Amino acid sequence: MSYRSTVRLLMRKSVVPVGIILGLCWINASQADDAVRVGPQILEKIDSLELSQDFELIKGGPDATFAIQGTYERPNWHLIVDNHTIELDRKNHFTHEFQARGTADLAVQFLAIGPKGEIERQLIVIPARLWTPKEETHDASSDKRTFISPSVLLTRFRHSETNVSVYESTAVTLKASFNHTLVPERWDLGVTSFFTAFQLSKPSEVQLLKSRTVLTDVSVRYFGLNIRAGYVLPKLVESCRFVIYGGGYYTTMIVSQNQFGFTNLSGPQIYPSLRKSFQKGDTLGAYLKYSPVSNRFVVLNFSNREIAAGLAYTFRDRILNGMPLSASFDYSNIAFGLRGIQVHTTTLSVGASLGL
Repeated sequence: MSYRSTVRLLMRKSVVPVGIILGLCWINASQADDAVRVGPQILEKIDSLELSQDFELIKGGPDATFAIQGTYERPNWHLIVDNHTIELDRKNHFTHEFQARGTADLAVQFLAIGPKGEIERQLIVIPARLWTPKEETHDASSDKRTFISPSVLLTRFRHSETNVSVYESTAVTLKASFNHTLVPERWDLGVTSFFTAFQLSKPSEVQLLKSRTVLTDVSVRYFGLNIRAGYVLPKLVESCRFVIYGGGYYTTMIVSQNQFGFTNLSGPQIYPSLRKSFQKGDTLGAYLKYSPVSNRFVVLNFSNREIAAGLAYTFRDRILNGMPLSASFDYSNIAFGLRGIQVHTTTLSVGASLGL
């Protein structure tokens, strides 16, 4: 483990007369501490001493052990740390280990002793934050087990049906989602419902090709209900959450003149969901859905189905006074056939939701 740009190198060069050197060759721990208290205005530097900017954390905790590497190329000079002479290899390279002292910043002083009794010093100070664990703040949202998310979506849908002209429309859809954690990190419950609130555009007329009837001012709305329970799979990646949902699905079309469309389609569903969390708390979610549908209690025909997929990016605690805000994209395709009539409906939606 390396820490860059976090260690302050406090450097000063000083040459001390030979007569004084005899009393200063060995520096004890209290003298090193005094050097720390002098403050960062003192700059110390030993000529030809090159220290790595990377410190290796060998052991963490309050008794953390660090290792520093460096090179020292000066003939007949000796490098001393903590009253021990540092051994150099053939390339004048060395590795020195030192131990932290509680929760205070760690000061390590190097001494260089020259052939004529000269002394040079270099002090490094390592901030205690490198080994002192941060106080964990409790996130109240992690205790929350129920989430409600109202949404507003802009929807474009296209409906095609045997003997009916294509119906295309742009509409505003209202959607509400309810999620509850039944057993933390094991079981989830989810309910989603949507309804076409109003249409922004629609065809001026609809033709019933078989009877040659022309319908005008036809409005179309959709209603859907999705109920599911999910099992949270064990995490393969720490920041990802994968849930397999199963449940029931219901949808119907509400057509103003009741001349076409499908009604009361329902069936079971499988609904895998994946959510990726980021460091700032934002999340990216994705889901797939497959649901065989029918409007009768019969053996399911898997060619009659709805498939759906969606993405949602949630901005957590940074917008609207801390409430999560999500931007979403959804796709759905329904294919259904009965008594020679084939129905296809495709919808694309983009929208925003607010977490409550």
